[in-house]
Amino acid sequence: MGTRIGVYIRWSIDVSPGEKIRLSTSVRSKRTEQIFDFFLRSALSLAKDVQVDVCSLRQVARTGLRVRTSLTLSINPSTVYYFAYSLNRNGSVPNPPGFWSFSPNPLCSDQQLQANTANVRFHMKPTVLYNRMNTHVLSLLQDIDSHGFVPIPDIIYASNPTFSAMSESSNSKPLPQPSRNVSNADRSHSFVQSPRQGRYHKCEMSKHCDRLLSIGYLLTASPRSIHSRNSPIV
Repeated sequence: MGTRIGVYIRWSIDVSPGEKIRLSTSVRSKRTEQIFDFFLRSALSLAKDVQVDVCSLRQVARTGLRVRTSLTLSINPSTVYYFAYSLNRNGSVPNPPGFWSFSPNPLCSDQQLQANTANVRFHMKPTVLYNRMNTHVLSLLQDIDSHGFVPIPDIIYASNPTFSAMSESSNSKPLPQPSRNVSNADRSHSFVQSPRQGRYHKCEMSKHCDRLLSIGYLLTASPRSIHSRNSPIV
């Protein structure tokens, strides 16, 4: 576990000459309950609207960024410290994400290790975990929908902008859901991608959104630029 030092998180590591030290950290954000409810309420109508199989829709359950850093020293045994910067105001990870130092004080800039002297390396890899609707949940949802109990969000498409607004009626009640493990997140925007139009539609879910990241995506295909894997909603 790192120790918070002001705006930094610090790790201390004992290093031997010629030893290569690797440190891996990660930043994760999980979907909100509201986003999951929205996915259940809108999945059937969305699939019908864009003419795709509802089971082909994907919801982002978790996004993250893995940060790996390493260094190699050729000096006498010593203790080195790694300081990770705080996230940017928009939730992104700074580049570089941190720095190595011989001093436990992050303000001692003359003690920081440079890439040419300690072979310092950084590697950042974004990750995403998708959820898909399984047949059990789909069957239950279709049964509820057949009785008219699914509150469908109103979708208003603008003529020129690539964004649309989605809103739910104020008297909508949460749907009965299978048990699941979901953690709170501080992002509550969602996006919908139409496979025919090839664009994203912004769906306002909350007035308290302070970051705009890829939380709540409903995708029909996974981006190739990031590592992803699918997980059924169980």
